[in-house]
Amino acid sequence: AYGERAVVLEPRMAMAHSNLGIAYFDLKEYDKAEACQQRALAIDPNFAPSLNNLGSIWRERGDKKSALDWYGKAAAANPNYLEPLNNLGALLLEEDRIPEATEALNKALRLHPDYAEAVCNMGGIHLAQEENEVALARFKRALELRPVYLEAQMGLSKTLQAMEALEEAEAAANRALQIDNNSPKAHALLGGIYSESSHPELAEAEFNRA
Repeated sequence: AYGERAVVLEPRMAMAHSNLGIAYFDLKEYDKAEACQQRALAIDPNFAPSLNNLGSIWRERGDKKSALDWYGKAAAANPNYLEPLNNLGALLLEEDRIPEATEALNKALRLHPDYAEAVCNMGGIHLAQEENEVALARFKRALELRPVYLEAQMGLSKTLQAMEALEEAEAAANRALQIDNNSPKAHALLGGIYSESSHPELAEAEFNRA
């Protein structure tokens, strides 16, 4: 409601349209969110937050190619803008494009070494490359920087599972569920740990919850 008032008061303010778009994004109204971001770009074609937000809209729609294009445009529009660099790194990691993901995240970390999201995603890169000790240190650092951080807590659990420290992995997964008990990924992660530690009934319950 405040966002709608803002764009009426200042219809030529790109940030007002962008912020309204974020509100619609959080409501999962992606078409309305996209329209707001496009209105912001009509005012300022190089407005990096809107370019980045369009990347997130297309990511949620499942179109990773379009998401990467928009994140790339945002990073080009403002090379010092951390969020699109981190988003690029996270999405390239999902696509298993490790060298490109590493490059984007390293750029973000050179600008801000304590950017928790980039630290966490670098942990994901090390885990994907089976560099478990380094991954563990990254996830722990991300949690020092941002103690309530679901993705970092899950990354810690996955790394401990990969290191066959199953009791510690279980504890970390349970901490993830304390952050968000409605996370399907966290329940599935705990189910996998229970399965690996020979607790099939507990594993089945977690998979069913997921």
